[in-house]
Amino acid sequence: MCYTYSFNQPAKLIQEKAMAKPLDFIDWQPKTNAVAGDFMPVITNEFPNVIQYFKWGLVPVWAKNIVMGNNMYNTKMENLVEKTALQAIFRYKRCLLPATDFTVWRNRKKEERNTITAPANGCFFLAGLWDVWGEGLQSFSILTEQQSGYTDVYVPYIIPIQEKDKWLTKSAVTLKIFTTLHPVKVIL
Repeated sequence: MCYTYSFNQPAKLIQEKAMAKPLDFIDWQPKTNAVAGDFMPVITNEFPNVIQYFKWGLVPVWAKNIVMGNNMYNTKMENLVEKTALQAIFRYKRCLLPATDFTVWRNRKKEERNTITAPANGCFFLAGLWDVWGEGLQSFSILTEQQSGYTDVYVPYIIPIQEKDKWLTKSAVTLKIFTTLHPVKVIL
């Protein structure tokens, strides 16, 4: 699972890489080692040219209460296949999460961790899902997949910036999008 990630560069970097502009009323401060519950920059398929700030920890529109977001900071790819409610979010509410690094643990005891870092002064974009709950709480989850060769290691999908438009299309998509996107897989 992805337990922490950072975007510790100015919002200007996202503007340059993703051709998106921040909302005027947000004063972005770079964030290192964000955890579930923190607000982080997000580019959604609804507004693909705007940088917004959502809460990390997905609270779907159908959730009974906000507490659900405490457990939905990552969405496993196999859950998209198995759970119809998540499939609807995947089809219509995808996002990119700018990151300069992320950390995954190689075992459940959290004894071994790997931090994957973007090239100097750069960033990459994690695949995410988003939704709006209640009176307007906007939240997201990082899309992950089991790392081959490891039982309990899940890593985020990194979407190459040249594939941004395919990922953020406003049209409904299916899981087959991953066969055309070629998301980067992380090697630990």
